[in-house]
Order: sequence, then C-alpha cells, then structure tokens
Amino acid sequence: MVKNDLLQKLKMREWEYKDSLYTPLMHSVEYLNCISDPLLSVVIISWRLHPDTINNLIALERQKKSHEFEVIFVNNGADVSAFSSLLPYIDTYVSLNENTGAYIARNIGALYCKAPILLFLEDDGIPDNQLIESYMMVYKKYIAYSVQGVYLHKTNTRLNYRQSHYYLGNTFFPKCSNLEGNTSYIASIFFEVGGWDDEINFGGGGRELALRIFNRYPEYHKQIYSPISIIYHDFASSIEHLQSKVLKQNKSFERLAEKHEDWHSFAASWKAFQGNEEMLELKSGWTANDEEQLRALYNQINSRNKSRINEYEETRISLFDQPRLTDLIDIQHRSKKICIFGAGTYGEMFHDSLQQFQLRVDCFSDNNTAVWNTEKRGVPIISPDNLTAEHYVFIVSKWNYEIILQLEERGFLPSENFIVVY
Repeated sequence: MVKNDLLQKLKMREWEYKDSLYTPLMHSVEYLNCISDPLLSVVIISWRLHPDTINNLIALERQKKSHEFEVIFVNNGADVSAFSSLLPYIDTYVSLNENTGAYIARNIGALYCKAPILLFLEDDGIPDNQLIESYMMVYKKYIAYSVQGVYLHKTNTRLNYRQSHYYLGNTFFPKCSNLEGNTSYIASIFFEVGGWDDEINFGGGGRELALRIFNRYPEYHKQIYSPISIIYHDFASSIEHLQSKVLKQNKSFERLAEKHEDWHSFAASWKAFQGNEEMLELKSGWTANDEEQLRALYNQINSRNKSRINEYEETRISLFDQPRLTDLIDIQHRSKKICIFGAGTYGEMFHDSLQQFQLRVDCFSDNNTAVWNTEKRGVPIISPDNLTAEHYVFIVSKWNYEIILQLEERGFLPSENFIVVY
C-alpha cells in the first residue's frame, strides 16, 4: 500500500527514476487531516524530537485560522512513536526506515504535498506569527520561482555572529537561496528540476538547487530574498556543534564544486543585485490596495522583530544601505580614517560603492602578507598590525568572524571601532 502510494506520487511528478532509491526507505504514511486544496505546503523533517519542534508546529497551527495550508512532517529514521506528541498538529505524517540526511527526506516529504507552493522549514526553528501570510503576499506581488526568508536568532549568543547569510537587510531583491530551512519554491519548478540533490547529506543544497533552477530558467529576478519571511533559529548550539557543522558543510561544498564547474562564480554573480528591489517583476493585477496591505504587514513584522534586527545590525551594515553608510562614514571621518578590512573582490566592490556615494576610503587592510604595502584602486593596503584607534574598520570578508576576534584582541569594539559589511 505504502509503496504503491509512493509510486503514484513519483509518477505524478515524473520522478519515477527515483523509485529504486526512495521505496526501500519508506516505512509508513498517515493521512491525519485532509486539506483538499491548500495554497501552500509546509515540509518539516526531523530525526529526533527537539524541544522546539512542538513550538514550531503550534506557531504554524495558529496561522491556519487565517490561511489554507498543510503541514507534512517526515520522521527521518526515528522510532515511529517518537513524534506522537506532534500528531495533532500534522496533516501528513511520513516515516522513513533510516536517517537519510536532510535532502532525500525533504524530497520524499515534498511528494506528499498538494499545494502549488512548497515551504521547507527547520524542525527546531520557530516561525514568526505571520510567516505564512508573508510568503503568500510575496508570491502574490512578484513573479518568483523561489523565495528565501530570514533567520533571526532565538538566543542572542556569540555563536550567531559566525554566520553572515541569515539576515540580509530589509529590502526585497534578487537572491539565490543558500538556506534550506526557510525557503519556498513553486512546486512545478521544484519537481521539474529534480528537487533537492539526493546525494547531499549535509550543506549546500539551497545554492545547488538554485543553480539548477537558474540553468533551466536563467532569470535573476525570479529568485528572491524576502525580509519579512522570518523564523527564529540559532546558528549553532555549541562550539563542538559548530565545528562539526563546518566540517560537514566543507566536505559537501567540495563535492558540489566538482559537480558544478560554475559553483563559485554562480554565487558571486548575485552580489551585484543585492538590495536592488527595482529588478523584481510585479505580477499583473497587483493593486495599490495590495501594496497598502503588504506595507501594513511589513510594518507589523518589522515592529515585532525590531529588537532582534537591531541587535543584528549593531555590528553589521548592508553594502547597499546608502543613507546609513553615509551617516556612519560622515561621523567617523570627523576623527578617524576609514579602512576596508578585506582587499579581495568584495572589498573592491565595497570601495567602488563608496566612491559612487563620494565617500573617501583611506586604506585597505588584509591578513594576506603578500599584499601589504601595495595598493588597490590607488588606496594603500596596510598590515592589520598598523590599525590603531585612529581607524574605523569596515570588515568586508567571508572571514568576518575571525577578523572580529582579531580586532577585539587589539581592543577594538563592535560598532565603536568596526562594523561588518554584508
């Protein structure tokens, strides 16, 4: 029965070629609530019962009062009864025989979705009160194949500063997703390109899927970042967790770089569009009244999350936030020299952006000894050892967390002496 049901789902999505991989993994499927015509399907997978999973599902359940959506939960190899306390909040409960890793489980969960939009969430992330409404409004306004949301921290621990991709400002703009746990897709597109890469065990799946969507449909403006689609989720629970996470991600990234020759250039190609909402394409029929509703929703969500966003932005600033950059540099230039820490491509982009705003840069700095005492864009590159209290430092590097620690060891303070550019 379960196998026949799965095969029917695979045929409907033209995924019959996945039958030999998926069928042996299936244990059972329970259809607990019938939602005949959902507008959106939420997929959550879990290999163990996390304390916040019940809070996650309760937060979603509250939103069902206003929106027609379904929740598909995939038990990824735990005992069948492990999630019994969650069943009242689940519409379709899929159990697998083993822990398949994140991506096969998500694909199998997607097969049991009925809605035209798929939303993948973390099991230990907690949705904002208006998460579902936010996604529905974004898809109502823009022509989009995928929409990436935001992670704001559950707990304000220092480990959350290790990430640089959870929050990217308060503007809608073209963005290939590099998240898996708060990203949505048009279902037909997701299935057409084959869904998540079944061979990934951990890390890189968001960018990899975005790349395949782009290769089929090379349109930057149809993969989108939404600043109002928020879940609460911590980057890591401990140093040990973080170290394990990074090792597994790096191993996966190495494989994906071999699989896709444009793996690195693809990600870099999107930076030019960050913050550029004007590139996005409106759907026909979007009205001034719709815009007013979206603005009201935006204000509600932003107000509710203001403290978390402010805590994040105390140490970070967007490359494209011209008013804030101008104000900050004007203030600092009165008493300090402006330094860009990071003399690579992204540092150059930041320098050129400041030049467009007629904002002066006094020096670059970098940990690469080979570039010390040279110039970039006619600006000297100095050793970090030469940075003093006379400098205000903009950190423009993927190694931003390590640079933060490096500067703090020298007595530099966040916001007062340096800020990270994202």
